[in-house]
Amino acid sequence: MYWLITSIGLFLATLLGWKRSSSSKYAPGPYRWPVAGNAFQVSTEQTWLQFSAWGREFGDMIYLRIFSRSILILNSTESIKDLFEKKSSNFSDRPRRAMAELSGFGPALAFRKNDESVRQTRKLLHSELNFRAVTESHGGVIEENARRLCLSHIQRPEDFLKNIHNMAVSIIMKVAYGHVMSVGSESDDLADLAKEVMRTFSLVTTPNKYLVDGLPFLRFIPAFFPGAKFQKQAARSRDMLARFWNTPFERVVEQMKYGNALPSLISNGLKTNNSEENTDPEILKKAAGEMYGAGTDTSVSAISSFCLAMTLHRNIQQRAQEEILSVIGPYRLPLLADRPNLPFVNAILQELFRWNPAIPLAGHSARVSDVYRGFDIPAGTLVVANIWDLMHNEKWYPDSHTFNPSRHLTAHPPPLPTTLAFGWGRRSCPGSHLAESTVFMAIAMTLATCNILPSVDTQGSDVLPSVMYSSGMVIHPKPFQCQIVPHSQEALELLLNTC
Repeated sequence: MYWLITSIGLFLATLLGWKRSSSSKYAPGPYRWPVAGNAFQVSTEQTWLQFSAWGREFGDMIYLRIFSRSILILNSTESIKDLFEKKSSNFSDRPRRAMAELSGFGPALAFRKNDESVRQTRKLLHSELNFRAVTESHGGVIEENARRLCLSHIQRPEDFLKNIHNMAVSIIMKVAYGHVMSVGSESDDLADLAKEVMRTFSLVTTPNKYLVDGLPFLRFIPAFFPGAKFQKQAARSRDMLARFWNTPFERVVEQMKYGNALPSLISNGLKTNNSEENTDPEILKKAAGEMYGAGTDTSVSAISSFCLAMTLHRNIQQRAQEEILSVIGPYRLPLLADRPNLPFVNAILQELFRWNPAIPLAGHSARVSDVYRGFDIPAGTLVVANIWDLMHNEKWYPDSHTFNPSRHLTAHPPPLPTTLAFGWGRRSCPGSHLAESTVFMAIAMTLATCNILPSVDTQGSDVLPSVMYSSGMVIHPKPFQCQIVPHSQEALELLLNTC
C-alpha cells in the first residue's frame, strides 16, 4: 500500500512538474529525468561541492527539480544580493522541509515564514545578542568558559571535541536560561537534552536524505505502514523537542517564584511581562531555543576547525602566540577587549569561517512566482546560496583550499568571510555577534595557554589528520586526533588561578 500511494504521488508530481515546466523558462542545469528530476543526481554527502562543480559547467544560477520541488542554486554574491536583499520581500521566507516539520522543528526560525512571530522572535534575540549586549552583558561568561575550555583541554586532551561542545553549550545555557553548568561535570540534564536536539536537527536537515522531503504528501502516511519508519523517528523527535522547549523555561519560572533566578533571556522577558510590556511566553520559549541554535553549532564547528588547522600548521600557531605575548604579555590571559589589538588572531578567525564554513548552504524560499535575468522562479522554489562556493572563489581567495590567515592582512584584503557566513537580508543570523565572540575568545585563550600538536605513531613521527567534514545543515570536522599540552608553566598557573 505504501508503494502504491507513493507511485500515485509520483505520477501526480510528475504531471504537475511537466505541466509547469512545459511553459516556463528556467535557469540552466543538469538534465532532469522524468518523474524524479534530479533526485538521484544530488548527493547526500557534501552537496555544496557538487553545486560548485555544476556552477563551473552551467553558470552562477542552476535550476534543479527533485520530484515536484523546484530548486535554484546561487553561486555568486551578485545573484544572492539581488534576490535575498534587493528582493527580500519575496525571498525572505524559509524553505519548508517535510521531515524537519514532522520532527517538530517547524516552529524554528530556520523553517518559518517571514511573518509577525518571526519578527518578534528576531527582535527579542537582537535585544539579547546585539554587539553591545554580547560585549557588556555576556563578555564575562564567554571569557570564563574560554578559560574552563583550556583547562579541560589540558586535563582531558583526548576529549577536546567534547570540551569544545561543552563550552559552547555552557555559554548558551547561561545566556538563555541562567543555567550554570557545573565545572568538570560529565553530565548535565539540560545540556545533554540540548545536544541531542542539535544532533537530531543535523540528521533531519541533511539534504536529500528523506524521501518525504521530495514527496511531502508522504507525511500523511501512518507510522504502521511498511516503509514509514521516518514517522516513528519523527514522533520521538517531537517528544524530545517538547521537553527542550518547556523544561528549562519552567525551571526559570519556578526560580523566579523564589527570587533566585539568574539574569537570562527568559527571566528578563518574564520580568518585562510584569511591567508595561508583554511578551508572548511561547515567543520567549522559542527565542531561547533559537539562541541555542544561533550560537552553538556554528561556534563548535569553527573552534573544532581551529584545532584541526593548528594541528596542521604549527608555523601559524607560533606566529599567533607571539602576537598574543607581545600585546598582552605573560602575566594575564586574553580578554574580549583585546580583540582590536590582535590582528593576526582575528585573521585566523576570518580564515576559519572561510576555509570550511559551518553552514555551507543557506536556503530561502520564493513566496510568489518571480522572474530574474529572464528565468522563471516558481512560487515555493527553494533558493539556495552556496556559501561554500563563495568562500572558495579563487579570484578573492587564491589557493582557496589552503588555510592562510595572512590573506586577510593584505593592503587590499578580500571580502571578510564573516560578512558572508551569517546569512543575507532579513533572515541573517541574529546570533552572529555571540558566535564571533565565542570563537575569538576560544582561539585566543587556547593560543595563550596551550600548544596543539599532531599525534605521533609508535616511531615518534607526526601523524597529520586528514581534512574531512561531515554533511548536514551545519558541518563539523570528522573526528581526528591531536595532542594538547600547556603552552608554558606560567600559562598553566594563570589558568589554575582563574578557573
